[in-house]
Amino acid sequence: MLNFSFSSVFMALITSSLILLILSCIFLFKKTFLNFGIGTLGFFMLLIISRLLFPFELPITTNIYWPEPISKAVSWFLHSRFSIGNNEFSCWDFLIFIWFFGFLVSLGKFILTNNYFHQFIQSHSKKISEEDKRYILLYQQLQHLNIEKRVDLLSTTYFNTPIVYRRHMHYWILWPKDLDLSDQEQLLVLRHELAHIHHHDITIKNIIYLLSIFYWWNPLGSFIRKKADLLLELRVDKTVAFSSQETTAYLECLLKIFQKSKTNFSIPSGIGFCSSGKSMIIQRFNYLTNDTDSRMSIRGLVMKLLPIILSVIIYAGSFIFILEASYIPESVKESTLQLTSENSYAVINASGTYDIYIYQQYVETVTSMKYYTDIQKIYSSYKEFYNEN
Repeated sequence: MLNFSFSSVFMALITSSLILLILSCIFLFKKTFLNFGIGTLGFFMLLIISRLLFPFELPITTNIYWPEPISKAVSWFLHSRFSIGNNEFSCWDFLIFIWFFGFLVSLGKFILTNNYFHQFIQSHSKKISEEDKRYILLYQQLQHLNIEKRVDLLSTTYFNTPIVYRRHMHYWILWPKDLDLSDQEQLLVLRHELAHIHHHDITIKNIIYLLSIFYWWNPLGSFIRKKADLLLELRVDKTVAFSSQETTAYLECLLKIFQKSKTNFSIPSGIGFCSSGKSMIIQRFNYLTNDTDSRMSIRGLVMKLLPIILSVIIYAGSFIFILEASYIPESVKESTLQLTSENSYAVINASGTYDIYIYQQYVETVTSMKYYTDIQKIYSSYKEFYNEN
């Protein structure tokens, strides 16, 4: 039987945060970062998201009890300490409220930004004619890549760099009106933007963005999002040029567009060709100009597998073991000979936790009555308790 409690939620949060920390450590080091593929990033995302979506205690789970000082602090944290009207609230309830408020604000900003951007583009841009050479090149590349998605090419005066963005299942490529590129450079830019579409990079970016919204209070969420954006760009950059001559032309094109880009910006459901600042451009240049051996050394393989194995162990271990608080005051220990239905009762808090009382004295707050089967009197609220007593 599955059990949902404060301890199971806390364990899910700690586990996902530890895996997020391991992922951040990978992104901190250049060598491990360059050996890190999108598939591995997806695996880490799967571990983090699935653990957050399944914050339950399994029948095979074994409890590991906190030391008494920590158990005492947890019990204090979960116990109702504030009254608003007829409702009792704990510090945990207020933290949940603060997190939920921040989550809604961040999610609302994400949705409104995408909607505003789409409406702005549709009213301040012009569709490029099918007779235009850029559109002909786009159509040829769509056929070459066997992309069946709807892609439109728009001309705009409000951006200095090409941008690909998506609205539902429709894609748009924004092309700056005053961007003067050669035929070869136009082809390379279109390859770049279509590669993002072909590899579903905007979907990947949105998933990571939503994860960072869940972790709005944790700076690691924002850090992972920015590094993932760089990883997506590096992957696409490697697939655009098919020869050393094209690589040189692509780098020159990248530099030309970057020099015309005046500001850095981020679009949740879009990816700019050069929109992330000087630091990312330098890293993209270094990645394309440094010859990397596709064969991975034994040390490199170990460095790649070690964080994956460690994350899997933490993930599996979080279902086998769970951290639980257990605290009973000394005065109660000394006066209690045997827990019975006559000398004890429990009161359910608004948060779903239980306040345990023995001989009219508060003992602790628990998330489950699993270990208090002898208690028969369980009041649905303090209001009910006061009415009956």
